[in-house]
Amino acid sequence: MTGIYQKIKNAYAFIGVTGIWHFLLSEIYRILTTPSFWERFLLRKIRGRRLAKSIQGLGDYTCDEIVSVVLPVNNGRSKGVERLVSSLKHQSHKNMEFIAVDSGSTDDTVSWLKSEGFNVIEIEPKSFTHAYSRNTGAAAAKGKYLLFVVDDVVFSDQNWLRSAIYLLERFEADSMSSHQSIDDNASVYARCLDGYLSTGQADRLTVNVSRSSIVTRLLHAILPLHSKFRSVAIDDTNHLVRREVFEGIRFHAPTVEDIDFAMRLAKVGGRILYTNLLTVLHYHEYTMDTLHKYARRVYVDSRVMAKWQRYSIRISSRETFLVAAFHALGVFIQAFKDLDKEMLALSGFRKKFNEEDTVSIEYIDAILTLTELLDSSTFRAMKYRNFACFEEARGIFLRVMGGEPPSDLYRIEAVAAYFIRRLRRDVSATKGMAFQNNWRLNDRNEIKTMIIFLWVNRVMSIMARPELFKSTEVYYPCDNWDIGAWA
Repeated sequence: MTGIYQKIKNAYAFIGVTGIWHFLLSEIYRILTTPSFWERFLLRKIRGRRLAKSIQGLGDYTCDEIVSVVLPVNNGRSKGVERLVSSLKHQSHKNMEFIAVDSGSTDDTVSWLKSEGFNVIEIEPKSFTHAYSRNTGAAAAKGKYLLFVVDDVVFSDQNWLRSAIYLLERFEADSMSSHQSIDDNASVYARCLDGYLSTGQADRLTVNVSRSSIVTRLLHAILPLHSKFRSVAIDDTNHLVRREVFEGIRFHAPTVEDIDFAMRLAKVGGRILYTNLLTVLHYHEYTMDTLHKYARRVYVDSRVMAKWQRYSIRISSRETFLVAAFHALGVFIQAFKDLDKEMLALSGFRKKFNEEDTVSIEYIDAILTLTELLDSSTFRAMKYRNFACFEEARGIFLRVMGGEPPSDLYRIEAVAAYFIRRLRRDVSATKGMAFQNNWRLNDRNEIKTMIIFLWVNRVMSIMARPELFKSTEVYYPCDNWDIGAWA
């Protein structure tokens, strides 16, 4: 009965934000756009014995074609570009040309790359976008294939490039990428993202190849991004593409240019391949000290991705939403405080938490339970300024938004309940990925950090969509964020 009651309560909270018709339409939309249903029309999944038979010629495969490596760079020496270059030069496929597009490095990156045999093209920093820099490098390329990389990726498998070319030719694909892996130094954010990408882009030990029929082209034109994500899983950290195909598509979007490229390629019948048989070492290293940079990146990316995604909510104003979001963060912080008192004080719990891999999952479950109890009782009449949990939440809010949380509005119960519901779903999904991928969060602070990053992601994704609000008259610093705000 508790589960049924919770579903009814969640539905009521959602109706409070959107209205009954929006709620019904959103549920219909959610069912109709389920990714697992549409994948059967959009993808060929090659795995198991079929995959083993398909790639049995890989061991003897050779290729003498030129591969043009295109590297956008800015102060790459501080980001580990030496590791990238070394890993490329140790590839078993040797016929490569190296092109770098520098957007205003202030260290010795340019001179160092030239000494390593790169053709370095220098552009003005103000003209940089992810599309422009890569298009500039590709225009100077001579190879049959283009390999787009970033300055902090490492191709630790010396046969990666030879294998990637083989897969591209064997499955008659036009563009391909492989899985990004992490190492033992990865931050909490990087581990969470790795958990998502490990299952979000492909099943284990699989080669995904997008279909290219008239039906699939139509589906690519009408389906939202989440329904077709696996069929457009291109990533410019390791993106191999036929040059003649690229010249007909090119990059357009200032950021998330790889997804935009893949979606437009799929619409014209191009074949996209993604595999986790191959891996590269790469991850974004965001910490609590760089939380503001992460917020800006999510916001800018979300502005570009807005045309590919659908939201059914309508909120009266951004101030209302931010009050609700601020409240939600306070609820989660208070849950940690209560859990410390109620559970970590129990004999043996701390030792158990530190020693058993499954206990971090139990801890997250306890947090989710407490947030539900707190929001439905203790916090209903709270005025957040008087509580320590909200003072901590205020510090995070200031760092992320660059300004104080709204204080002249009462919290609207339906909006707060809706936001907490969505955040709890994000946390629960991350917990599931942690269990599935056999990784753990090492202590209480890492779990708390994970939840804060999920909170930032949810806040900025919605703030980047002005059409979701009936009023956006009040100015916020994020209104002026662009790709330069990442730095």
